Amino acid sequence: MNKIFYSLLLAVMVLSSSCEDLLDLKPTDSIDEGKAFENVEDLEPGMLGVYSSLGGSGAIVNSSRAGDDLRLSDENTGQGVQMHNWTFTASEGSTGSVWVDMAHTIDRANRVLAATEKFAANNENAALVNRIVGEAKFMRAYCHFELVRLFSGNYSPDALAVPYMLESNVAAEPARDKASVVYANIINDLKDAQSLLPADFTDRTRATKDAATALLARVALYQNDWANAIAYASDVIDNSALRMANASEIASLWTDESAENVEVLFRRARTTPGEGLLGDIYTRSGNGDVFFHPGVDLMSKYSAEDARFNVYFTQVDGKDVVAKHRGKVGGTLNLVDVKLLRISELYLIRAEASARRNEGNDLANAADDINMLRANRIADYTNISFASQTLAMDEILLERRKELAYEGHRFYDLRRFEKSIHRIEEDALLASNADLEAGDYRFVFPIPIEEIFANDNMVQNPGY
Repeated sequence: MNKIFYSLLLAVMVLSSSCEDLLDLKPTDSIDEGKAFENVEDLEPGMLGVYSSLGGSGAIVNSSRAGDDLRLSDENTGQGVQMHNWTFTASEGSTGSVWVDMAHTIDRANRVLAATEKFAANNENAALVNRIVGEAKFMRAYCHFELVRLFSGNYSPDALAVPYMLESNVAAEPARDKASVVYANIINDLKDAQSLLPADFTDRTRATKDAATALLARVALYQNDWANAIAYASDVIDNSALRMANASEIASLWTDESAENVEVLFRRARTTPGEGLLGDIYTRSGNGDVFFHPGVDLMSKYSAEDARFNVYFTQVDGKDVVAKHRGKVGGTLNLVDVKLLRISELYLIRAEASARRNEGNDLANAADDINMLRANRIADYTNISFASQTLAMDEILLERRKELAYEGHRFYDLRRFEKSIHRIEEDALLASNADLEAGDYRFVFPIPIEEIFANDNMVQNPGY
């Protein structure tokens, strides 16, 4: 009996020791946070991890489906129908996925920023550390701005926006900051990025000084800060090495074959299907099923001489198809880089800000920018002038629709301009999805229900 007792005791001791060893084991499929940035060289792969977490197409998905530039296909089996019909709720997946996408990217950027503090005191590392800080702050600002566009209305200083996360804290339950606070933080981050990113760092798949300045122009436009919108846009237009694509280069721009100095200020590079197929918003790459056709109304806005028409649209088996994101020549269908900032947008930003400021007394400069863009798109184009601010705003909104179609701007532009969404009969299958009146609560998307459940301090948007 004693032998049996001691044998059992020994077995228990061995088992207990084994369990303690198992509990001490470190995971093999991730890096302990304390060891992730042991050397300054670790900052570079850390920053690449920030970029990799940004899908980039979320805002494009929602703006495209909820706007007036698409027509529902009879081949659609439910893809994006709630968004298109404005019947989305807080549990609708597409807004939730953007929230998660941006939150992950922001958290990674904050972790990289915290790591840079370990190496900032070493002057030998100053150039690398400063660049990484600039890139991380740009990405933090970019993601917060996308969240503001989705989940907050037109700029009002005291309006509820989103929490601005300045550090990584996955256990936090942050309340929504006021729009003035969020915009101030976005601007501060972008100005820091401007000052830290070197002028000779020109990789357009990453944050650059030009990209930070361009995003400042977009932010200023949304904030109704016309003077700064003009100043930032002009800075990039006048001083960067990039130029607007001309009519003969439009096709190569959207197949990722254009020269590095043409048009694109910042893009999310995509080299494998696993990184996402942007064109799958409209047409399934696997079998060609069309989820959404281009809107008849949108297609009618282009003249026969406009080079954009045959680049943005095509026909497959007699069906109208969105062609803008169909991919690289000879590559996988719908696999293409996501263009997030383009220099042509800056001409449109400057035109709008010029037309709006000084009670419409800067219409000549607004017309110059619109004429510049159209001359690079339309054969034998004849310049126009704006006889009134109203006419100018109508033309600028139209040109933004035509140039930036399916790039994630139209829905927000209609909200900014306080316009209703009206789908013509050919583009609306149901009377219920033909019109969304200006000021309707659905112009602001609901905070995802998962965030509401997980965060006791989170407040839902009105109407949801």
